[in-house]
Amino acid sequence: MKSFDLLRYLKKWWFVIMLVTAVGCLGVYEFISSRQSYTATAVIQYAGPNASEGLNADGTRIDPSEITSASVINKTIQDLGLTASTESIRPRISVQEVIPEDEETKKETALSNGDEYEYYPTTYAVSFTVDSKDATDYARNVLDSVLTNYFQYYSETHVDADIFPNNASNVSVANYEYIDCVEILRNNANESAAFLRKKAEEKYGFYSVKSGYSFSDLVSEYEYLTQNALNDLYAYVINNKLVRDHNLLVNTKKNAILRYQLQIDSLNNNISEAKDIIDQFGDKTLDGAAVYSTIRNADGGETQIITDVVRDYTTQPSGDVTTTYDKLIQHYADLHAERIDAAIAQGKAQEILDAYADVTRNTDPASAEAQWASDRIDELVQKFTSLYELSIETVEEFNQVNGADNIKMKNSIVVNAKLNLKLYAALSVILFLFLGCFCAIFLG
Repeated sequence: MKSFDLLRYLKKWWFVIMLVTAVGCLGVYEFISSRQSYTATAVIQYAGPNASEGLNADGTRIDPSEITSASVINKTIQDLGLTASTESIRPRISVQEVIPEDEETKKETALSNGDEYEYYPTTYAVSFTVDSKDATDYARNVLDSVLTNYFQYYSETHVDADIFPNNASNVSVANYEYIDCVEILRNNANESAAFLRKKAEEKYGFYSVKSGYSFSDLVSEYEYLTQNALNDLYAYVINNKLVRDHNLLVNTKKNAILRYQLQIDSLNNNISEAKDIIDQFGDKTLDGAAVYSTIRNADGGETQIITDVVRDYTTQPSGDVTTTYDKLIQHYADLHAERIDAAIAQGKAQEILDAYADVTRNTDPASAEAQWASDRIDELVQKFTSLYELSIETVEEFNQVNGADNIKMKNSIVVNAKLNLKLYAALSVILFLFLGCFCAIFLG
Protein backbone atom coordinates (compact mmCIF):
# COMPACT_ATOMS: atom_id res chain seq x y z
CA MET A 1 0.00 0.00 0.00
CA LYS A 2 1.34 3.39 -1.01
CA SER A 3 1.92 6.03 1.67
CA PHE A 4 -0.22 9.22 1.65
CA ASP A 5 1.84 12.01 -0.02
CA LEU A 6 -0.23 15.24 -0.20
CA LEU A 7 2.31 17.31 -2.11
CA ARG A 8 2.74 14.61 -4.72
CA TYR A 9 -1.00 14.47 -5.34
CA LEU A 10 -1.32 18.24 -5.60
CA LYS A 11 1.65 18.46 -7.94
CA LYS A 12 0.43 15.64 -10.15
CA TRP A 13 -3.16 16.90 -10.44
CA TRP A 14 -2.50 20.66 -10.35
CA PHE A 15 -4.39 21.22 -13.65
CA VAL A 16 -7.49 19.66 -12.08
CA ILE A 17 -7.20 22.09 -9.19
CA MET A 18 -6.90 25.06 -11.58
CA LEU A 19 -9.76 23.84 -13.75
CA VAL A 20 -12.14 23.33 -10.81
CA THR A 21 -11.20 26.73 -9.36
CA ALA A 22 -11.60 28.57 -12.67
CA VAL A 23 -14.92 26.95 -13.60
CA GLY A 24 -16.31 27.38 -10.11
CA CYS A 25 -15.30 31.05 -9.84
CA LEU A 26 -16.68 31.79 -13.27
CA GLY A 27 -19.97 30.16 -12.39
CA VAL A 28 -20.24 32.07 -9.11
CA TYR A 29 -19.38 35.35 -10.86
CA GLU A 30 -22.07 34.88 -13.51
CA PHE A 31 -24.63 33.87 -10.90
CA ILE A 32 -23.90 36.86 -8.67
CA SER A 33 -23.71 39.27 -11.63
CA SER A 34 -27.16 38.20 -12.82
CA ARG A 35 -28.53 39.31 -9.45
CA GLN A 36 -26.45 42.46 -9.18
CA SER A 37 -28.02 45.94 -9.12
CA TYR A 38 -26.64 49.46 -8.77
CA THR A 39 -28.29 52.33 -6.96
CA ALA A 40 -27.28 55.94 -7.56
CA THR A 41 -28.28 58.26 -4.72
CA ALA A 42 -28.20 62.01 -4.14
CA VAL A 43 -29.61 64.14 -1.33
CA ILE A 44 -31.40 67.36 -2.20
CA GLN A 45 -32.78 70.11 0.01
CA TYR A 46 -35.48 72.65 -0.83
CA ALA A 47 -33.98 76.00 0.07
CA GLY A 48 -36.68 78.47 -0.97
CA PRO A 49 -37.76 81.27 1.39
CA ASN A 50 -40.87 79.32 2.47
CA ALA A 51 -39.47 75.79 2.26
CA SER A 52 -39.53 75.32 6.04
CA GLU A 53 -43.30 75.83 5.84
CA GLY A 54 -43.61 73.21 3.13
CA LEU A 55 -44.15 75.77 0.37
CA ASN A 56 -42.54 76.41 -3.00
CA ALA A 57 -41.44 79.84 -4.15
CA ASP A 58 -44.88 80.41 -5.73
CA GLY A 59 -46.76 79.47 -2.56
CA THR A 60 -47.82 75.98 -3.64
CA ARG A 61 -47.07 72.88 -1.60
CA ILE A 62 -43.72 71.17 -2.12
CA ASP A 63 -44.35 67.95 -4.01
CA PRO A 64 -41.23 65.76 -4.44
CA SER A 65 -43.20 63.38 -6.67
CA GLU A 66 -42.70 65.95 -9.43
CA ILE A 67 -39.21 64.48 -9.76
CA THR A 68 -40.78 61.49 -11.49
CA SER A 69 -43.20 63.52 -13.60
CA ALA A 70 -43.55 62.57 -17.26
CA SER A 71 -42.00 65.83 -18.49
CA VAL A 72 -38.85 65.31 -16.39
CA ILE A 73 -38.44 61.65 -17.38
CA ASN A 74 -39.14 62.31 -21.07
CA LYS A 75 -36.55 65.10 -21.13
CA THR A 76 -34.03 62.74 -19.51
CA ILE A 77 -34.67 60.07 -22.14
CA GLN A 78 -34.27 62.67 -24.86
CA ASP A 79 -31.05 64.14 -23.43
CA LEU A 80 -29.35 60.76 -22.97
CA GLY A 81 -30.72 59.23 -26.17
CA LEU A 82 -32.19 56.27 -24.29
CA THR A 83 -34.45 53.65 -25.83
CA ALA A 84 -36.20 52.98 -22.52
CA SER A 85 -39.77 54.14 -21.95
CA THR A 86 -40.97 56.56 -19.31
CA GLU A 87 -42.78 53.82 -17.40
CA SER A 88 -39.68 51.61 -17.33
CA ILE A 89 -37.59 54.34 -15.66
CA ARG A 90 -40.14 55.92 -13.32
CA PRO A 91 -40.60 52.87 -10.98
CA ARG A 92 -36.82 52.69 -10.52
CA ILE A 93 -36.70 56.18 -9.00
CA SER A 94 -37.26 56.48 -5.28
CA VAL A 95 -37.77 59.68 -3.29
CA GLN A 96 -37.49 59.34 0.49
CA GLU A 97 -37.68 62.15 3.01
CA VAL A 98 -34.72 62.56 5.33
CA ILE A 99 -35.75 63.45 8.88
CA PRO A 100 -32.96 64.89 11.11
CA GLU A 101 -32.45 63.12 14.43
CA ASP A 102 -33.15 66.30 16.39
CA GLU A 103 -36.56 66.52 14.73
CA GLU A 104 -37.43 63.06 15.99
CA THR A 105 -36.48 64.22 19.47
CA LYS A 106 -38.57 67.38 19.13
CA LYS A 107 -41.53 65.31 17.96
CA GLU A 108 -41.33 62.90 20.88
CA THR A 109 -40.98 65.77 23.36
CA ALA A 110 -43.91 67.70 21.93
CA LEU A 111 -46.21 64.68 21.83
CA SER A 112 -45.26 63.62 25.36
CA ASN A 113 -46.12 67.11 26.59
CA GLY A 114 -49.39 67.10 24.70
CA ASP A 115 -48.26 69.90 22.40
CA GLU A 116 -48.97 70.14 18.70
CA TYR A 117 -46.12 69.16 16.45
CA GLU A 118 -45.75 70.20 12.85
CA TYR A 119 -42.78 69.60 10.61
CA TYR A 120 -42.39 69.89 6.84
CA PRO A 121 -39.52 67.87 5.38
CA THR A 122 -37.17 69.82 3.17
CA THR A 123 -34.47 67.18 2.63
CA TYR A 124 -34.99 64.15 0.40
CA ALA A 125 -32.85 61.26 -0.80
CA VAL A 126 -33.42 60.59 -4.49
CA SER A 127 -32.30 57.20 -5.82
CA PHE A 128 -32.26 55.40 -9.15
CA THR A 129 -31.76 51.63 -9.28
CA VAL A 130 -30.81 49.61 -12.33
CA ASP A 131 -30.58 45.79 -12.52
CA SER A 132 -27.64 45.33 -14.81
CA LYS A 133 -23.98 44.49 -14.45
CA ASP A 134 -21.43 47.11 -15.44
CA ALA A 135 -24.16 49.80 -15.11
CA THR A 136 -22.45 52.12 -12.63
CA ASP A 137 -22.07 54.98 -15.10
CA TYR A 138 -25.56 54.42 -16.48
CA ALA A 139 -27.17 54.77 -13.03
CA ARG A 140 -25.15 57.90 -12.27
CA ASN A 141 -25.86 59.54 -15.64
CA VAL A 142 -29.61 58.89 -15.48
CA LEU A 143 -29.98 60.26 -11.95
CA ASP A 144 -27.84 63.30 -12.81
CA SER A 145 -30.00 64.03 -15.86
CA VAL A 146 -33.22 63.53 -13.88
CA LEU A 147 -32.16 66.01 -11.21
CA THR A 148 -30.88 68.53 -13.78
CA ASN A 149 -34.18 68.42 -15.66
CA TYR A 150 -36.13 68.58 -12.41
CA PHE A 151 -34.29 71.75 -11.40
CA GLN A 152 -35.27 73.25 -14.76
CA TYR A 153 -38.87 72.02 -14.38
CA TYR A 154 -39.04 73.44 -10.85
CA SER A 155 -37.83 76.85 -12.00
CA GLU A 156 -40.26 76.97 -14.91
CA THR A 157 -43.19 75.81 -12.77
CA HIS A 158 -42.65 77.35 -9.33
CA VAL A 159 -40.12 80.17 -9.71
CA ASP A 160 -40.56 81.78 -13.10
CA ALA A 161 -43.50 80.59 -15.20
CA ASP A 162 -42.87 82.99 -18.09
CA ILE A 163 -42.63 81.22 -21.44
CA PHE A 164 -40.29 82.31 -24.20
CA PRO A 165 -42.26 83.49 -27.27
CA ASN A 166 -42.69 80.98 -30.08
CA ASN A 167 -40.47 81.25 -33.11
CA ALA A 168 -41.99 82.73 -36.27
CA SER A 169 -40.62 79.88 -38.38
CA ASN A 170 -43.54 79.62 -40.83
CA VAL A 171 -43.23 83.19 -42.10
CA SER A 172 -42.88 83.31 -45.88
CA VAL A 173 -44.37 85.10 -48.88
CA ALA A 174 -46.33 81.93 -49.62
CA ASN A 175 -48.32 82.43 -46.39
CA TYR A 176 -48.37 86.20 -45.81
CA GLU A 177 -48.10 89.55 -47.53
CA TYR A 178 -44.61 90.96 -47.99
CA ILE A 179 -45.21 93.76 -45.51
CA ASP A 180 -46.93 91.42 -43.05
CA CYS A 181 -43.91 89.10 -43.08
CA VAL A 182 -41.75 91.99 -41.94
CA GLU A 183 -44.21 93.03 -39.21
CA ILE A 184 -44.62 89.48 -37.89
CA LEU A 185 -40.86 89.07 -37.63
CA ARG A 186 -40.56 92.50 -35.98
CA ASN A 187 -43.27 91.78 -33.39
CA ASN A 188 -41.76 88.38 -32.62
CA ALA A 189 -38.30 89.90 -32.25
CA ASN A 190 -39.59 92.66 -29.95
CA GLU A 191 -41.41 90.13 -27.74
CA SER A 192 -38.32 87.90 -27.58
CA ALA A 193 -36.05 90.84 -26.74
CA ALA A 194 -38.44 92.01 -24.00
CA PHE A 195 -38.45 88.52 -22.46
CA LEU A 196 -34.66 88.29 -22.56
CA ARG A 197 -34.25 91.83 -21.21
CA LYS A 198 -36.39 90.89 -18.22
CA LYS A 199 -34.25 87.80 -17.60
CA ALA A 200 -31.10 89.92 -17.78
CA GLU A 201 -32.50 92.15 -15.03
CA GLU A 202 -33.48 89.18 -12.87
CA LYS A 203 -30.00 87.64 -12.84
CA TYR A 204 -27.41 90.19 -13.85
CA GLY A 205 -24.25 88.72 -15.31
CA PHE A 206 -25.69 85.28 -16.13
CA TYR A 207 -23.73 83.64 -18.93
CA SER A 208 -24.69 80.37 -20.62
CA VAL A 209 -21.87 77.87 -20.98
CA LYS A 210 -23.80 75.88 -23.60
CA SER A 211 -24.77 78.71 -25.94
CA GLY A 212 -21.91 81.06 -25.13
CA TYR A 213 -24.33 84.00 -24.76
CA SER A 214 -25.67 86.13 -21.95
CA PHE A 215 -29.20 87.52 -22.01
CA SER A 216 -27.82 90.95 -22.82
CA ASP A 217 -25.90 89.50 -25.77
CA LEU A 218 -29.07 87.93 -27.14
CA VAL A 219 -31.00 91.18 -26.71
CA SER A 220 -28.31 92.97 -28.72
CA GLU A 221 -28.56 90.35 -31.47
CA TYR A 222 -32.34 90.75 -31.71
CA GLU A 223 -32.09 94.54 -31.68
CA TYR A 224 -29.42 94.53 -34.39
CA LEU A 225 -31.52 92.38 -36.74
CA THR A 226 -34.61 94.48 -36.00
CA GLN A 227 -33.04 97.92 -36.36
CA ASN A 228 -30.97 97.07 -39.43
CA ALA A 229 -32.12 94.09 -41.47
CA LEU A 230 -35.86 94.39 -40.78
CA ASN A 231 -35.92 98.16 -41.21
CA ASP A 232 -34.06 97.89 -44.51
CA LEU A 233 -36.42 95.17 -45.72
CA TYR A 234 -39.47 97.20 -44.64
CA ALA A 235 -38.22 100.23 -46.60
CA TYR A 236 -37.52 98.05 -49.65
CA VAL A 237 -41.02 96.54 -49.62
CA ILE A 238 -42.68 99.94 -49.18
CA ASN A 239 -40.54 101.70 -51.81
CA ASN A 240 -41.18 98.97 -54.38
CA LYS A 241 -44.84 98.63 -53.29
CA LEU A 242 -44.66 94.82 -53.21
CA VAL A 243 -48.04 93.17 -52.67
CA ARG A 244 -49.47 89.71 -53.26
CA ASP A 245 -53.17 90.64 -53.09
CA HIS A 246 -53.75 94.40 -53.26
CA ASN A 247 -57.49 94.32 -52.45
CA LEU A 248 -57.01 92.02 -49.46
CA LEU A 249 -54.18 94.16 -48.09
CA VAL A 250 -56.20 97.40 -48.39
CA ASN A 251 -59.29 95.89 -46.76
CA THR A 252 -57.23 94.35 -43.96
CA LYS A 253 -55.53 97.65 -43.12
CA LYS A 254 -58.81 99.59 -43.27
CA ASN A 255 -60.39 97.15 -40.82
CA ALA A 256 -57.32 97.39 -38.58
CA ILE A 257 -57.52 101.20 -38.55
CA LEU A 258 -61.21 101.03 -37.61
CA ARG A 259 -60.56 98.45 -34.91
CA TYR A 260 -57.77 100.53 -33.37
CA GLN A 261 -60.00 103.62 -33.43
CA LEU A 262 -62.71 101.78 -31.50
CA GLN A 263 -60.07 100.66 -29.00
CA ILE A 264 -58.76 104.22 -28.64
CA ASP A 265 -62.29 105.59 -28.08
CA SER A 266 -62.91 102.97 -25.40
CA LEU A 267 -59.61 103.78 -23.71
CA ASN A 268 -60.38 107.50 -23.78
CA ASN A 269 -63.62 106.82 -21.89
CA ASN A 270 -61.78 104.64 -19.35
CA ILE A 271 -59.09 107.28 -18.91
CA SER A 272 -61.71 109.96 -18.31
CA GLU A 273 -63.45 107.83 -15.67
CA ALA A 274 -60.16 107.04 -13.96
CA LYS A 275 -59.27 110.72 -13.92
CA ASP A 276 -62.62 111.56 -12.30
CA ILE A 277 -62.00 109.03 -9.52
CA ILE A 278 -58.52 110.42 -8.89
CA ASP A 279 -59.94 113.96 -8.73
CA GLN A 280 -62.64 112.83 -6.30
CA PHE A 281 -59.98 111.24 -4.14
CA GLY A 282 -58.13 114.53 -4.02
CA ASP A 283 -61.30 116.37 -2.97
CA LYS A 284 -62.10 113.78 -0.31
CA THR A 285 -58.57 114.01 1.05
CA LEU A 286 -58.97 117.76 1.49
CA ASP A 287 -62.30 117.16 3.24
CA GLY A 288 -60.75 114.58 5.52
CA ALA A 289 -62.92 111.79 4.16
CA ALA A 290 -60.03 109.67 2.91
CA VAL A 291 -58.39 107.62 5.60
CA TYR A 292 -55.10 105.91 6.30
CA SER A 293 -54.89 102.19 6.93
CA THR A 294 -53.37 100.98 10.17
CA ILE A 295 -51.44 98.26 8.31
CA ARG A 296 -47.91 99.28 7.52
CA ASN A 297 -46.16 98.38 4.30
CA ALA A 298 -43.01 96.26 4.10
CA ASP A 299 -40.96 99.46 3.96
CA GLY A 300 -42.54 100.74 7.15
CA GLY A 301 -44.76 103.34 5.48
CA GLU A 302 -48.54 103.50 5.62
CA THR A 303 -50.81 102.94 2.62
CA GLN A 304 -53.40 105.60 1.87
CA ILE A 305 -56.73 104.01 0.95
CA ILE A 306 -60.09 105.15 -0.39
CA THR A 307 -63.18 104.10 1.50
CA ASP A 308 -65.89 106.34 0.10
CA VAL A 309 -64.90 107.46 -3.41
CA VAL A 310 -67.41 105.80 -5.73
CA ARG A 311 -68.45 107.02 -9.16
CA ASP A 312 -71.98 105.65 -9.00
CA TYR A 313 -73.47 104.18 -5.86
CA THR A 314 -76.08 102.30 -7.91
CA THR A 315 -73.39 100.35 -9.75
CA GLN A 316 -71.09 99.78 -6.80
CA PRO A 317 -69.89 96.13 -6.76
CA SER A 318 -70.48 93.99 -3.70
CA GLY A 319 -67.64 93.14 -1.37
CA ASP A 320 -64.59 95.12 -0.40
CA VAL A 321 -63.95 97.80 -3.03
CA THR A 322 -61.29 99.60 -1.01
CA THR A 323 -58.36 100.47 -3.26
CA THR A 324 -55.09 102.29 -2.87
CA TYR A 325 -54.24 105.63 -4.39
CA ASP A 326 -51.07 104.27 -6.00
CA LYS A 327 -53.10 101.55 -7.72
CA LEU A 328 -55.39 104.23 -9.16
CA ILE A 329 -52.42 106.12 -10.54
CA GLN A 330 -50.89 102.92 -11.93
CA HIS A 331 -54.17 102.00 -13.61
CA TYR A 332 -54.41 105.50 -15.05
CA ALA A 333 -50.87 105.24 -16.43
CA ASP A 334 -51.53 101.77 -17.88
CA LEU A 335 -54.56 103.08 -19.76
CA HIS A 336 -52.46 105.87 -21.24
CA ALA A 337 -49.80 103.34 -22.29
CA GLU A 338 -52.43 101.16 -23.97
CA ARG A 339 -53.80 104.17 -25.82
CA ILE A 340 -50.32 105.11 -27.03
CA ASP A 341 -49.71 101.54 -28.28
CA ALA A 342 -53.05 101.52 -30.08
CA ALA A 343 -52.33 104.90 -31.67
CA ILE A 344 -48.91 103.71 -32.85
CA ALA A 345 -50.39 100.54 -34.34
CA GLN A 346 -53.12 102.57 -36.03
CA GLY A 347 -50.49 104.95 -37.43
CA LYS A 348 -48.51 102.04 -38.89
CA ALA A 349 -51.61 100.63 -40.57
CA GLN A 350 -52.45 104.07 -41.98
CA GLU A 351 -48.86 104.46 -43.22
CA ILE A 352 -49.07 101.18 -45.13
CA LEU A 353 -52.50 102.08 -46.50
CA ASP A 354 -51.20 105.44 -47.75
CA ALA A 355 -48.14 103.81 -49.32
CA TYR A 356 -50.31 101.49 -51.41
CA ALA A 357 -52.97 104.07 -52.24
CA ASP A 358 -51.87 104.43 -55.87
CA VAL A 359 -51.23 100.70 -56.44
CA THR A 360 -53.75 99.09 -58.79
CA ARG A 361 -52.37 95.62 -59.42
CA ASN A 362 -50.51 92.82 -57.65
CA THR A 363 -46.75 92.37 -57.84
CA ASP A 364 -45.46 89.78 -60.30
CA PRO A 365 -43.87 87.02 -58.12
CA ALA A 366 -41.28 86.42 -60.84
CA SER A 367 -40.03 90.02 -60.83
CA ALA A 368 -36.54 90.74 -59.57
CA GLU A 369 -37.87 92.91 -56.70
CA ALA A 370 -40.29 90.23 -55.53
CA GLN A 371 -37.66 87.49 -55.74
CA TRP A 372 -35.14 89.54 -53.77
CA ALA A 373 -37.67 90.35 -51.03
CA SER A 374 -38.82 86.73 -50.80
CA ASP A 375 -35.25 85.45 -50.53
CA ARG A 376 -34.41 88.11 -47.96
CA ILE A 377 -37.43 87.15 -45.85
CA ASP A 378 -36.40 83.47 -45.95
CA GLU A 379 -32.86 84.45 -44.98
CA LEU A 380 -34.05 86.49 -42.00
CA VAL A 381 -36.37 83.69 -40.88
CA GLN A 382 -33.33 81.40 -40.76
CA LYS A 383 -31.34 83.96 -38.78
CA PHE A 384 -34.15 84.48 -36.29
CA THR A 385 -34.59 80.71 -36.00
CA SER A 386 -30.89 80.27 -35.16
CA LEU A 387 -31.16 83.08 -32.62
CA TYR A 388 -34.31 81.48 -31.20
CA GLU A 389 -32.48 78.17 -30.69
CA LEU A 390 -29.62 79.94 -28.91
CA SER A 391 -32.13 81.77 -26.72
CA ILE A 392 -33.96 78.56 -25.81
CA GLU A 393 -30.66 76.90 -24.91
CA THR A 394 -29.71 79.87 -22.74
CA VAL A 395 -33.12 80.04 -21.04
CA GLU A 396 -33.07 76.31 -20.28
CA GLU A 397 -29.65 76.60 -18.65
CA PHE A 398 -30.85 79.67 -16.74
CA ASN A 399 -33.85 77.71 -15.46
CA GLN A 400 -31.56 74.91 -14.32
CA VAL A 401 -29.43 77.41 -12.40
CA ASN A 402 -32.51 79.16 -11.08
CA GLY A 403 -33.95 75.87 -9.90
CA ALA A 404 -30.64 74.94 -8.27
CA ASP A 405 -30.81 78.21 -6.31
CA ASN A 406 -34.03 76.94 -4.72
CA ILE A 407 -33.00 73.27 -4.46
CA LYS A 408 -29.55 72.51 -3.10
CA MET A 409 -27.53 69.35 -3.72
CA LYS A 410 -26.37 68.18 -0.30
CA ASN A 411 -23.85 65.75 -1.79
CA SER A 412 -22.60 64.47 -5.11
CA ILE A 413 -24.16 61.38 -6.64
CA VAL A 414 -22.97 58.15 -5.04
CA VAL A 415 -23.41 54.73 -6.69
CA ASN A 416 -23.61 51.65 -4.47
CA ALA A 417 -23.73 48.01 -5.57
CA LYS A 418 -26.26 45.66 -4.02
CA LEU A 419 -23.74 42.79 -3.91
CA ASN A 420 -20.00 43.01 -3.27
CA LEU A 421 -18.59 41.15 -6.27
CA LYS A 422 -14.99 41.32 -5.03
CA LEU A 423 -15.92 39.70 -1.73
CA TYR A 424 -17.86 36.91 -3.41
CA ALA A 425 -15.04 36.41 -5.90
CA ALA A 426 -12.45 36.04 -3.13
CA LEU A 427 -14.64 33.59 -1.22
CA SER A 428 -15.30 31.55 -4.35
CA VAL A 429 -11.56 31.32 -5.11
CA ILE A 430 -10.87 29.97 -1.61
CA LEU A 431 -13.83 27.57 -1.74
CA PHE A 432 -13.09 26.07 -5.15
CA LEU A 433 -9.35 25.97 -4.48
CA PHE A 434 -10.08 23.67 -1.53
CA LEU A 435 -12.55 21.72 -3.67
CA GLY A 436 -9.91 21.32 -6.41
CA CYS A 437 -7.39 20.09 -3.86
CA PHE A 438 -9.92 17.56 -2.58
CA CYS A 439 -10.47 16.29 -6.11
CA ALA A 440 -6.70 15.99 -6.64
CA ILE A 441 -6.34 14.00 -3.41
CA PHE A 442 -9.31 11.82 -4.37
CA LEU A 443 -7.86 11.11 -7.82
CA GLY A 444 -4.44 10.44 -6.29
